[in-house]
Formats: sequence, structure tokens, C-alpha cells
Amino acid sequence: MIALADRVEVIETPTIIEAEIRELRLIASNRPRFNRRSRFQEKAIWIRMTDEPYPRLTQVRGATTLNDEVTWSGPFNGRDEAQQAIEALYESFPIRQCKPRITLTSMKSASACALLDLGKCGAPCIGLQSFDSYKSISEELHFAMLHDSRSILETLHKRMSELALKERFEEAAEIRNRLGAYIRGSARGERIRSFTKVRELVLANKLSAQGDAEVIELILIRFGRLAASLVLKIESNDQTKIQEAIDALKAVGEVVINNGTILPASSHEEVETLLRYTERESVALLEIDGEWTRSIFGAGHARSSLEKLKIISEQVRYKEDFANSFERSRPR
Repeated sequence: MIALADRVEVIETPTIIEAEIRELRLIASNRPRFNRRSRFQEKAIWIRMTDEPYPRLTQVRGATTLNDEVTWSGPFNGRDEAQQAIEALYESFPIRQCKPRITLTSMKSASACALLDLGKCGAPCIGLQSFDSYKSISEELHFAMLHDSRSILETLHKRMSELALKERFEEAAEIRNRLGAYIRGSARGERIRSFTKVRELVLANKLSAQGDAEVIELILIRFGRLAASLVLKIESNDQTKIQEAIDALKAVGEVVINNGTILPASSHEEVETLLRYTERESVALLEIDGEWTRSIFGAGHARSSLEKLKIISEQVRYKEDFANSFERSRPR
């Protein structure tokens, strides 16, 4: 790669976070063949409900068709993980799994599949399930995916327990993997969307202290997109100079238009990079215009619950291994 290089162009940025974001944007726009990551940020895999009278779950590339009126989840790390997430939702809701569009004409020649006998679908394809009945199920699914994931967790936990009691451990493990795939992707999407809804954020990160002076960086984020950044040296607690810098930052910051989608102005990778930045202990929130909220029992809550269970499981396994080590070392 060095042998192929013709020249090196340097882009100076006031902050490290701006350099990271600029790199993501340049990779996405130029798509250099030596960069495997971040080249196709707009082609990330998401899942959504189709827009039809009897909607179904499907995988889509990119978030351009996703908004707050659509039932969606993601992004996922590839099609396999997205399919596992869809399978988890099939286990929780009797939503149709067939692909043909259902109309009054198609009902006359259609035949029900085995899912009807298994109780996993009400067979709207042959008119056995009414429009209102199917709509209520799709609304429950919408609520579970975007607001309250407890019903999904309870259903799949119950199913795993039943399989474990019957010693069908491999099947229980499959459901566990499906649930994990769904929770990971859904929790990512929940974090991303809560952040991109915020009209404007101003953050401060303390870089160093030199006597009575401090060096801080100010970051301006609009609808999940980095709009501007700067580094400022101030005397301790000089709020007037900080406010003047914030006003200047807002004046020169990029104007960002909200296009109504879940990613109004940036890629999911940029949003997640900014989220990791905001979660640093040294970063403080100075100003916010809008609401930065998440559902109490959404996918983030489910992910926290699963992580706690994982920690407990690892602690129990460690204690068992520790106890077994004494048994193995005891002289016979």
C-alpha cells in the first residue's frame, strides 16, 4: 500500500474525536479498497415490518426507509444475526412467515402451511385470521420491539426452561442465541435513535490542567452528527469565556437538517462513535436542546438484565471450577 501511495494529504482537526469522525466519513465517501471496515456503512442490516395490510418481518439494507412510525430493529452484524433476531420474534409472536403479499384474490388460491397446525400463525393467507386480529398482533409486536421488551424476554425464557426440563439443551441453546442476537441489535438501535432525536448537544471534555488554567475541548452535535469542535484554554471556572466559546461554536457549526428517519444526518457508526465519547467519565454535558430519553423496559433494560445474569453465571462457574480443583488435587 505504501508503494502505491502518490502523496500524503494532511487534514488538521482541533480534536481527536473530529479526526475519528472525519476518517469515518472519508472512508464511506471514497471507499478505499484497503479499508475493510466502514466502507459500506449505509448497507448495514436492519429488520423491519413491511408496509402492507398483513405485514411480515424482513431484512433491509440501510436505514433510509426506517422512521418512528415503522416497526424496526438493528443494526445487526450481518444477515445471520438479523435472521436469528427474526426467529426470536417468531418464537414470541404468531406473525406470518410467508413472503407473498396477501390480497382477497390470493386468498382464493392459497393454502395454509404447517405453521397453522403448530399454532405459530393464524393463517391470514387463506382468510382464517381476520384483518383486525392480525393487526392487533402486529401492534403488540410494534410495542414490544420499540417500547417494552419484557414480553419477548418472558416468552423465550419460559420456552428455554421448558426445553431444559426435557433435557433438550441444544434447542434451548438455539433460542438463547436467537434472543441474544435480537437483544444486541435492538439495544444498539435504541441507543442510536434516542441520540439522533436530540436537536443539539454541547459537550465538554477536560484534557489537562496547567496551574489555574484548564484545557478543554467543546463538541457540538446536532441530530447525532458532529457539527463542530474546538479546544479552549481558560482560567478555572471562567464561565463567561466558556459561554462565549459555546456561542461561537454554534455559529460556525454545520447546519444539520432532520430528514425524519432514524438516522437523520449521519451513519450508525458515527452515532455510536459519538455515543462512546459522551459516555467517558471526563465528558460533561453543558447544553441540550431536545429530549434524550429511552424506554424504561426497552431493549437496553433487557441487555442489562442478560449481562447481569451472565456475570452471575460466570461467578458460579468459577466457584465450581475452584471447588473441583481441590477435589482433583486431593490424594486418593
